[in-house]
Amino acid sequence: MDALELLVNRRSASRLAAPAPTGDALEAILRAGMRAPDHGTLQPWRFIIVENDGLDRFSAVLENAARIGELDEAAIEKAKKAPYRAPMIITVVAHCEEHPKVPRWEQVVSAGCAVMAMQMAAVAQGFNGIWRSGVWTENELVRQAFNCRPQDAIVGFLYLGTPQLKPSSTILPADPAPFVSYF
Repeated sequence: MDALELLVNRRSASRLAAPAPTGDALEAILRAGMRAPDHGTLQPWRFIIVENDGLDRFSAVLENAARIGELDEAAIEKAKKAPYRAPMIITVVAHCEEHPKVPRWEQVVSAGCAVMAMQMAAVAQGFNGIWRSGVWTENELVRQAFNCRPQDAIVGFLYLGTPQLKPSSTILPADPAPFVSYF
């Protein structure tokens, strides 16, 4: 797949099923994430692969977090089911360090770029995904489950698998002018 075509036509896929990427395909996805822009070569990212029994463990963490947060039963059930939206989730943690030239926000953005690169690498190989974030990225139980230190940030959960629906043909405006200004 042509790289420019991939970038300008990218769409997330919310309905994902097995198979998830494995072997060389998964390695290529992880390697793409590791090529994200990285000021100071700090490699400020950690990738935690959640699959198989890990989906059950993540489900239990989210259910527990929802109960402790005193959410209603519908929200608890939604949290419990969330990990099963795809056969694989890569949790991306910005593993931030104090640095005289690279502020924390840059390290978080670098980890975010890693998510985007991994999703594009998945699509290029016939898989797809959706980058999810939300309240669980900052929930203390979830952070503990993924061994986050106080300075770390979960930048998202990259759900990966085989798309079950054709991506929407909705086209963004061809003219980028409304989003661009010159200085």
